[in-house]
Amino acid sequence: MEKDFVDIVPLAVQPNVLIVNAGSPYKSLMDVVNAAKAKPGAINWGHAGVGSGTHLNTEKFVDAAKINVTQVPFKGTPEVIQAMLSQSVDCYWAPISAAIPHIKGGRVRPLAVSTAKRNGQLPDVPTTGEAGVTGADAPLWFALWGPVGIPAGIVNKISSDTRKALKDPAVRDRLVGLGNDTMDMSPEEFKIFVRSEVQEYARVVKAAGIQPQ
Repeated sequence: MEKDFVDIVPLAVQPNVLIVNAGSPYKSLMDVVNAAKAKPGAINWGHAGVGSGTHLNTEKFVDAAKINVTQVPFKGTPEVIQAMLSQSVDCYWAPISAAIPHIKGGRVRPLAVSTAKRNGQLPDVPTTGEAGVTGADAPLWFALWGPVGIPAGIVNKISSDTRKALKDPAVRDRLVGLGNDTMDMSPEEFKIFVRSEVQEYARVVKAAGIQPQ
């Protein structure tokens, strides 16, 4: 990635939400963990395809929780949620933007969010750490990159203008309303953050034995 792109500025971060069918017997994250430990492989856990963010979130969570589940890959989030509504899968780390309509509609139950702090759209839903599993944070973040060779002055200008825009109440409120929290980092800080994320998910991929498909 360093060979092709220059880190410019992060935009926003949002959690995935661990959801189960509203009729599920699982009322908390630890209900899921305890059930998985009691019967390894019995829980069907959906994700949006090998290598997707929801897949990596699942791998990081099962590693941190020390559980074994049966992972069921789908083409994307809509297919996973449809399978959950028909009770074909038990659990899913769903992007918050996709989960909220079903949570508000009473069709699914949220058990935890994948970020280090609670989300303003779901203030009563605990983080994974609060719910009993540490080391499982898996935030979904968005950012801007540029091509290698882009002048530093342009990088700094884009970064400065973007960070200023993200402080605008109308912009911030719009992002927050979609389940995001804005991020604020200089290009140097963002570069360090990206490298740490790359290293962490390289560890997750290696530990899970994920192969390119």
